[in-house]
Amino acid sequence: MRISSPLTRDTQQLLSDLLYVIEKVFPLPLRLQAQVPQTVATLSRLLTAERGARTVIYLNNRQHLSAYIRYFLPWNCYKLVKLLPNLSLDIADGDSITDLGSGPLTFALALWISRPDLRKRRIEIRCVDHAGAALEAGKKLFKVYTDSTWTVSGIHSSVHGPIFGNRARLVSAINLFNEQYEHIPHRADLLQTAYPLADLLSARTSDGILVVEPGIPQAGHFISSLRQALLEKRIMPHSPCCHRERCPLPFNSQKWCHFAFDTADAPVALQKLSQAAGIPKKRATLSFIYTRSKAPQTQHGGRVLSDMFPLSYSLCGRYACSACGLVLIGAQPSLMKQYDSGSCISFKKDPTRHDLKSGAWYSPFPEWS
Repeated sequence: MRISSPLTRDTQQLLSDLLYVIEKVFPLPLRLQAQVPQTVATLSRLLTAERGARTVIYLNNRQHLSAYIRYFLPWNCYKLVKLLPNLSLDIADGDSITDLGSGPLTFALALWISRPDLRKRRIEIRCVDHAGAALEAGKKLFKVYTDSTWTVSGIHSSVHGPIFGNRARLVSAINLFNEQYEHIPHRADLLQTAYPLADLLSARTSDGILVVEPGIPQAGHFISSLRQALLEKRIMPHSPCCHRERCPLPFNSQKWCHFAFDTADAPVALQKLSQAAGIPKKRATLSFIYTRSKAPQTQHGGRVLSDMFPLSYSLCGRYACSACGLVLIGAQPSLMKQYDSGSCISFKKDPTRHDLKSGAWYSPFPEWS
């Protein structure tokens, strides 16, 4: 199964409707509307290059929250909407979901948009965040945007605070942990950071864990470490991994666990805002791990991780992750174009050949898994 799929027409319309509802629920005076691109650019710098100047609860700032809701919320929603339909979520009537670091309810909105099979079920979503203003804004938006039968509760607390009731069927954490791992230089230290987070997540769920982080190298290394910490607790990876062996991706290299897709089907208004803010998005990336308490059926093959690149005059390659390690898949360009980032493939490795640059096994014969 793929990691992401092209959006259906209905889903595209729902994402466009979300932008309209955001403007309806959080209207701005005309003079402030013109400042939105600049405010978005400022917040983007605060979230990336100027992280040190950011306060812990920056979303309690009215201008930051307004920019976040208009730009980062829909983009994060878009990425989740590409991902969530391809996960084997097992959420039944009466189940609950605990979403840690909810902000303005990005995960709840994306789940409602992307999983019409869940919309009519009686589900409780416990949204936890220490930014009370973001929670209240998200609850208001969710109520106006959806006609949902879900019970959405906001818990103004740190992710370590008490959550009353039974353990959730699923615990999610979207773009939550990056401040804890972004400056850790060694894999051993990164793994030590992952262990308590694995304890935190597993203590709050009876079954599933979904962690999504930005598709940058350090995030991919963190996801690999968190996967190992969860695996040691006998919590099994269901996606994106096609195996339950140790992660074969080396730390501090040019290879990391992430997936990329083009944004041609993103809402036009959102793309225009990105252009106006000076941060256009032709592609979106993410790193993630989805686990279940029960082991999935044994899988074979590998998961494509990279873009296509030239190997020789007539061949192109892509890297893939597999139980036997990192694999370099080689084929003619017309064939290789079919295996985009996130595709599951079967292959036969050539035990006599390795990629000199990465040490990966070489496979000249990919097939659909």
